[in-house]
Amino acid sequence: MAAGRTDGNYADYWANQITEIAQTDPKSLIMTIADMTRASPNLSSSFVAEFARRLQGQGSALALPLTWIEQRLSESGLTIKKLVQSENQQQAADQVSISNSIGSLRLLASTDWPDFVESMSSVEMALRGDPARAYGEMDFATRDRYRHVVERIARRSHLTEQAVAGKAIELAGEMTAPDGDDRDGHVGFYLVDRGLPLLERAAGFRRSVREFFGKPITRFPLALYAGSIGLITALAGGGLLWNAYAHGLRGWMFALLGMVSILSASHFATAIVNWLATLLASADSLPRMDYSKGIPAESRTLTVIPTMLTSLRDVEDLAAALEVRFLANRDDNLHFALLTDFRDAALEATPEDEPLLLAAKAGIEELNGKYANGKGETFFLFHRPRRWNPQ
Repeated sequence: MAAGRTDGNYADYWANQITEIAQTDPKSLIMTIADMTRASPNLSSSFVAEFARRLQGQGSALALPLTWIEQRLSESGLTIKKLVQSENQQQAADQVSISNSIGSLRLLASTDWPDFVESMSSVEMALRGDPARAYGEMDFATRDRYRHVVERIARRSHLTEQAVAGKAIELAGEMTAPDGDDRDGHVGFYLVDRGLPLLERAAGFRRSVREFFGKPITRFPLALYAGSIGLITALAGGGLLWNAYAHGLRGWMFALLGMVSILSASHFATAIVNWLATLLASADSLPRMDYSKGIPAESRTLTVIPTMLTSLRDVEDLAAALEVRFLANRDDNLHFALLTDFRDAALEATPEDEPLLLAAKAGIEELNGKYANGKGETFFLFHRPRRWNPQ
């Protein structure tokens, strides 16, 4: 198709040259045609069809280049008419091909690939047997992360991916976490949480050298972080002090230098360790449930905003902010509440307390009336009275 377009553009070029010369200097037309014959253009169907379209019916003067092309084609048993028909057929076929390609691209764009991939995945089918029945309710990113863990373990063990997923399901159904936490009944406990070593042992997982030495880092991150800072501080500060001592520095000047060098070295060490941590450590996303279609009734949620009642203007602002949060997260099973306190005072009650509390109640009642849905209240007010603290 690209070659045909190139030949068509070349035909346009010579047609323009010949037409222009025929109009401005007819005596030089034969020279232009001679130039074209010396250029020996590729007489493809695209070239011939475009050239003939531009020159046919334009007068007897322009019949000469067409005659030359007809003679050249006759040497191969072809004619201008045949090539024009061939080009028309090719263009029709190209249009059908492009139309089919566009239709295929639209189909690819409209296909729900996550659903398609999961419907074809045997690992997905196995993990959906989660005893906690939570896996199927999670979002795609979380489920995909679980599947990648299964893939990683299977790659370094003697089990298939489906068998590894089955092992995780077995552990979730049979084993109990040491602390008695019910979360060990979820398959994710053995894929991304503290139960992962149990699954790796059950699958015969073989660690790489990097994973073998990286395991202590993940088990004792604080000790490694603080130890690295301490080691670099000791090396940098100790080197400076050793150099000063070797040059005869003693007494209070040496002690002062020691304090300054340790302080400076600790800042330097912290910056170095933090920089290395960003290069070597990676953050893991938390598993998430899929609430894209709304929060189910069994997962009803109350969002509570702790705050203080300080003035009537602040109370109005709190109610307005609560309304904004509601409008940005509208759901029948999502509720909003203010958890309020009064400011500290020497007395349990002050004259301005009651107006503030009444204003807060009125604001909540107004929101409930404004956004009533017939399924109960959406907004709540929880207020804690002032209590004397003897300490």
